[in-house]
Amino acid sequence: MALITLNVDFQINAHARGSLKAGNSESTLIWSAIQLLPYVGFPLVINSVTKIHAAAKKLSE
Repeated sequence: MALITLNVDFQINAHARGSLKAGNSESTLIWSAIQLLPYVGFPLVINSVTKIHAAAKKLSE
């Protein structure tokens, strides 16, 4: 979640992929990111949700 507040796209991708491989679900990661909405704002959260979804989609292929 710290990476989302820093808006570091490459690291968000890598850590989301690693977290998914470690056994966390896509919905868990997305809901965790949504919890940051009042603190960091809509654009950063939506960007991270998009990155998490793309990482999950790439792993499921």
